[in-house]
Amino acid sequence: MSNTPHSLAHPKYRSDIDGLRALAVLSVVLYHAYPTVFTGGFIGVDIFFVISGFLISSIIFGSLERGIFSFVDFYSRRIRRIFPALILVMISCYAAGSLILYPDEFSQLGKHLIAGSTFISNLVLWKESGYFNVMADSKPLLHLWSLGVEEQFYIFWPLLAWLCWRGRLGFVALTLLALAASFLTNIYLIKTQPISAFYLPTTRFWELLCGALLAWLSLHKTDWLPTGTARAGNALSLLGLALLSVGYSYINKGSAFPGWWATIPVLAAVLLIAAGPTSLINRYLLGNRISVNLGLISYPLYLWHWPLLCFLAISRGEQASVGARAIAVATSVLLAWLTYRFIEVPVRHKRGSRLLVPSLMCAVVALALVGTYSYFSYFGGIGNKMAATFIKPAPDKSQGPPHIMLIGDSHADHLYPGLSAKLGSAIANHTAVSCIPFYDVDRYDSRIVPGTCSKAMTKGLDLFIATPEFDTLVMGSMGPVYLSGETFKGKDPARVTGLGVVLNSHPEITDRWIVYERGMRDTLSRLRSTGKRVIFLLDSPELGVDPHACLDKLTLSVLGHPITVRSYPDGCFITRADFDTRTSRYRALVTTVLADYPEVQLFDPTPLFCDAEKCHGMHEGQILYRDFDHLTPEGSAYVASYLVPLLGSAR
Repeated sequence: MSNTPHSLAHPKYRSDIDGLRALAVLSVVLYHAYPTVFTGGFIGVDIFFVISGFLISSIIFGSLERGIFSFVDFYSRRIRRIFPALILVMISCYAAGSLILYPDEFSQLGKHLIAGSTFISNLVLWKESGYFNVMADSKPLLHLWSLGVEEQFYIFWPLLAWLCWRGRLGFVALTLLALAASFLTNIYLIKTQPISAFYLPTTRFWELLCGALLAWLSLHKTDWLPTGTARAGNALSLLGLALLSVGYSYINKGSAFPGWWATIPVLAAVLLIAAGPTSLINRYLLGNRISVNLGLISYPLYLWHWPLLCFLAISRGEQASVGARAIAVATSVLLAWLTYRFIEVPVRHKRGSRLLVPSLMCAVVALALVGTYSYFSYFGGIGNKMAATFIKPAPDKSQGPPHIMLIGDSHADHLYPGLSAKLGSAIANHTAVSCIPFYDVDRYDSRIVPGTCSKAMTKGLDLFIATPEFDTLVMGSMGPVYLSGETFKGKDPARVTGLGVVLNSHPEITDRWIVYERGMRDTLSRLRSTGKRVIFLLDSPELGVDPHACLDKLTLSVLGHPITVRSYPDGCFITRADFDTRTSRYRALVTTVLADYPEVQLFDPTPLFCDAEKCHGMHEGQILYRDFDHLTPEGSAYVASYLVPLLGSAR
């Protein structure tokens, strides 16, 4: 640490906090490597937030008390701490991506490079969230969302602390107010907008503020903390460890997180820090040499582990083997140590160079510019079979006012580009993500707010019935997922935890099949009374594999020898047997119900995709899917070319 008058005051080093860092990063790494085993490991990020709030606030408060605080010095030290390893990892990801990513993926990497360089990854991912977004495994910089939250916090926090100190304001009261506001926003949004609750900084700041409040109490109100005796410290650390065990055991990706669940890891981290370095657990578990050394490389380890696992999954075209993932984790540890030893430490402690911080800032700006070029050049015409999947046909608006309504979930919505290209303004789109187009039926899981779907579908159905101009209703949805509670990905179904459907008028009915059938019959009965035309769409096949499997394998020449860096062993299809197993009961249910409603026309797209042996992801050189189950604009146009003639006779 520099001895200049403007140097920031650092708190006394605590090895046990490095050990707590180790526990946090290890849980995150293991969760990403083995998500079905370490199901609650992602709460390690919340532990990091508390640690960061405690340590950085301790530095700020100490510097303010000594009269040596400087905003320039504070942010210069943040840049020295954060930028070197981040720059190295982002450059490495960009280089690797240029070799093994397809143009659409590389364009996305460019966008995430911009976001990572400007510390807004959480906001970009928040905007990307949804059915039509590329899978998480294809985003090597996905994990930078937490760094974005942290750095956004440090935009305003030093200023607030300085203003409180200069104005002699009630720091504790203001901090508690901000903490409560952030926490309550989190609780509110977890019920109404769960994706927002996960990514937005305002729903996460309370976690860092808990660490900040503990830092202030440790400096000014030690008598408020129940750590006066060894027994008290041991009790706090034991309780903190017990809470972490509960979090790791009972929190999973299906939990409404952060929400109330996040109080478990946050309180655990607060208790373990408050227990002090002399408590038994802190001294022997967190403070031992192995834990401390792992904690020292926790930041570069966090940066390295996800890109390695991500590129491994991309190159394999499927989840890598247990052994391969173990090698990736071990490699990330080695890279983290090398980064810490030869880059992070030398840069952080380098003295005398006034150009260091400006140079790091210029490097980050350069990376953002490179990312911008990579992102926009893709849309400027890079030729690739996948490029066509992002070119939507322009609709023909010469068909007059709408008389056809499309209603349902995203599997109805993905037909709209093809239908609107042929029907123009004659078709109106009234779809909502994850919603079955029935009266009285709601879907619920960790992402869907109860009541959302029934309100949206009731509004659309009522509008269709009440509007004389509408004469044809096209209704469709991702049928099998609502009935089985599982999405389909090749041979291994990926369970959607907590997914279900419910009849609002009979919430006691828990059988999905009964709910679906009753909702379908009730809706068709109401529509029958109108005399209007109804077309029921059976769901198009779920591809079940990454659509990049539809492209040729990617091979590079290394020293004159061909090396395959992308391959998809299962190919661009699922077997007809797998498809039939997945959908037979659903199709039988729909057929049985429609037998009682002969006026309803059934459209089955299966023959367009499937032959006797396989259901294919390509047709005449065009890729039909953009992810595991949603159609590309080309796929949409392909289905629409067969559906539109059926609609054409409506008038």
